[in-house]
Amino acid sequence: MCSSDLEESQVDKRGLSLDLQYVFGLPYDDEDTANQLLDDIQNAMNQMLFEACSAALDEWGGDRSTITHVLFGTNSGCQAPSHDVALVDKLNLPLTVERVSVDHMGVAGGPRMLALASELACSSPKHRVLLMYCDMGVGLSATMSGHLTRQDIMSATLFADGAGACVLGSAATGREKALYEVHSWKSHMLSQVRHEMAPDASISKEIGRASCRERV
Repeated sequence: MCSSDLEESQVDKRGLSLDLQYVFGLPYDDEDTANQLLDDIQNAMNQMLFEACSAALDEWGGDRSTITHVLFGTNSGCQAPSHDVALVDKLNLPLTVERVSVDHMGVAGGPRMLALASELACSSPKHRVLLMYCDMGVGLSATMSGHLTRQDIMSATLFADGAGACVLGSAATGREKALYEVHSWKSHMLSQVRHEMAPDASISKEIGRASCRERV
């Protein structure tokens, strides 16, 4: 079952930022181990976001002091303050940036964040929007521990670790480089399909950690 399910996923490589032990599951039956996992997830997200944003800003080529908005999205838990707060300082962005943090929109999160960033960029020729998005497979409970099911294998294969970022504006000026264009964006909801939405979440009473599984 494992071989056929992995082939069906059409995933050749899985991005992994944490130790492999997390993918195959640790005994999360004590608070210290659970807290260590959460700390490792947050630290890995911070590093991936910094690298993704640094690359995006370098590709863009513009003056970082002209960034007006920072949008951050994730489906891998949430924290306060959100990851983008520390990145504003680390990336040498102006403290006047307006921030928006969005979490738990599932697979729709990335496209919706891109649409929102595009709307902000088009609302003024002076707007420069840094968009960043990051997810951790283990943060989505995509692990392969204990008795494996088809869902476990597909989840651990599909939900990996990764981050992406880009800078959006309505018209390039000076040293800015326009690499892509956003022509349109659409988002529609379907009626009476709420029961088909996933992932389902169950809470472990021992450690209070959500466990998510995509339906396949």
